[in-house]
Amino acid sequence: MDNSVLLKKYNIAAPRYTSYPTVPYWETDSFTNEKWLESLVKAYKGHQNQGISLYIHLPFCESLCTYCGCNTRITKNHGVEAPYIDALIKEWHIYCNYLGETPKIKELHLGGGTPTFFSPENLRKLISSILKNADEETSCSFEGHPDNTTFDHLQTLAKLGFKRMSLGIQDFDPTVQLMINRFQTPQQVHRIMTEAKELGYDSINFDLIYGLPGQTLGGLGQTMTEVLIMQPERIAFYSYAHVPWMKPGQRHYSEKDIPQGDQKFALYQMGRDMLLGAGYEEIGMDHFALKKDSLYQASANYHLHRNFMGYTDRRTDILIGLGVSAI
Repeated sequence: MDNSVLLKKYNIAAPRYTSYPTVPYWETDSFTNEKWLESLVKAYKGHQNQGISLYIHLPFCESLCTYCGCNTRITKNHGVEAPYIDALIKEWHIYCNYLGETPKIKELHLGGGTPTFFSPENLRKLISSILKNADEETSCSFEGHPDNTTFDHLQTLAKLGFKRMSLGIQDFDPTVQLMINRFQTPQQVHRIMTEAKELGYDSINFDLIYGLPGQTLGGLGQTMTEVLIMQPERIAFYSYAHVPWMKPGQRHYSEKDIPQGDQKFALYQMGRDMLLGAGYEEIGMDHFALKKDSLYQASANYHLHRNFMGYTDRRTDILIGLGVSAI
């Protein structure tokens, strides 16, 4: 059976493989807050010394990236920052009270939305309140938008123990950027990478998407060329999910502009070939890493773990989410 037959059969919208069973099949009707807390306390007592993974969702963005499938709130009013930070800290204290102690955090990630929507001062307040029981081995990372990640953001988080960062690139092609309403230049990204490395960040990830509206082999090839010049330690190269019935922002462009079938597969093949040819190793379904990075080393040593935040070299059996829509 050739690839074209398989593509016609399986090229359909489906939930992302972040959990099994996937979220649409969760029995939410019988799921209560009491049952969740009971299960959490029981699981924590069995893995108390292992530590936990903590995901914090920071949902605010100043503009809508029309391709985005995340839970976001669009606003230019930065007055929402402080109340939201206070609510996150309160939610964390609720968990600590139920668990009977402040759990050891093995892994922390700030996602969004746009975490760098928040001022460095408010991020410092949040992290300082939560990382009281962290140690030097805690792996801390955050997502940044190249258009608003400042040196102050990088420096503030570095002083708080952050050494990993993920930048949402998606595509540098101006035609694609106009369609998805997300703008950043290679020069902006290079500046952020240079500053981050000078501050001690040792693992930088780029998010890239294939199958975006207006995307072509030539445009994506140029994006890959720019990315490979910068050599981030990790690259997430994943498929665009077109679900306008769930994400109305995706109605801003026509379905005829979206690569389908063989055309989309060709984008993936070209990108994958360029990454492998540049020395990146394929990790799982949609990640690539240089051999010097801890993610590749964990994979090579059969220590790779996957949770709701993706692939990780830190194994924990408990993941707690703070904030709106955090799982």
